[in-house]
Amino acid sequence: GFTIDDSAQIINPSEGITGLVLRSGDPLLVRDLERDLRINRVQIGRYKTSSFVSVPILQAQDVVGVLNAADKKDGTAFDFFEMRVLTTVANQIGDACARIESREREVELQSYRRDMETAARIQLHSLPKVPGMLAGMQIAARYEACREVGGDFYDLVYHSDDRISLLIADVAGKGVPAALFMEFSKTLLAGLIPRNMDPVATLEQANEEVYANSEGGIFVTVMLIQIERELSRLRYGSAGHNRQLLYRVKEKSIEQLSARGAPLGILPGGKYTASSIDYEPGDILVLYTDGITECCNVDQEEFGEERLYQCLHSCHQEGVEALRDRIFASMQEFRGETEPFDDSTLMLVRL
Repeated sequence: GFTIDDSAQIINPSEGITGLVLRSGDPLLVRDLERDLRINRVQIGRYKTSSFVSVPILQAQDVVGVLNAADKKDGTAFDFFEMRVLTTVANQIGDACARIESREREVELQSYRRDMETAARIQLHSLPKVPGMLAGMQIAARYEACREVGGDFYDLVYHSDDRISLLIADVAGKGVPAALFMEFSKTLLAGLIPRNMDPVATLEQANEEVYANSEGGIFVTVMLIQIERELSRLRYGSAGHNRQLLYRVKEKSIEQLSARGAPLGILPGGKYTASSIDYEPGDILVLYTDGITECCNVDQEEFGEERLYQCLHSCHQEGVEALRDRIFASMQEFRGETEPFDDSTLMLVRL
């Protein structure tokens, strides 16, 4: 029985009967509009009878709407029983609205999950498929994101049988922002490495590009290593990355590889230093991100470098794929049911 004008009327929540219920969250029964001092005199003329009932529609104790009733057909006043009936109806409306919103959120969540699963597959496929053997060297790699997508990455650039570049990197942060910045950084470095053929020059140029395109304080740490097989030498530079390892098989010893340089994207004009180290055939180059050594158990104890060293000492005679799997199995055993808080990436090369 409402006219178009009535149904389009805007209700001011700070005034009148509806405003009282919205503010208090309590049902309101008016038996006689003429005598009720709470009612605006202007509103009285809108109703045929002098009785009115208004009850709140609640969701988790929050008032999300009101259910109003006026002008009983028989002209009598509303009573408390009818107010309870309307309160029951309002509760059902609130529950129905909550279920609808819950279904909508679930649909959105399912869509988000599908998108993230697709993004995770795309990111995983964007990493290079490392050959098991290359130029007489065994190579194995593995990447595990702590969320659907992450910020770690690795790459391999083949120049010739005597010259191969390897890099491992870790973008600050997690999730989608880190993943997007990872793709940018990876693409940038993949273009600079073969152009420069020099770790320091590559890092210095990459730093300028990353700084120019970095927003929100995101940066990336990188270790770039060039294997010079004709010289049995590793030449490398670091952009704030954690120390990498060279396992010397004959001596059964571990040497740490580090070099000076700030993470890419923090400051312009960054300077990086080149370092080099000789190796023997059969030595194992270990490239990893700090998600490996900083993996924590339920007691917040870290996996640490020593446990990584133990894996290398006990399994160095095995193939690099078996060694890789042993390191990740040790991490999982150490972590137990604790959720990982950082991405974990590992690349092993038996030189």
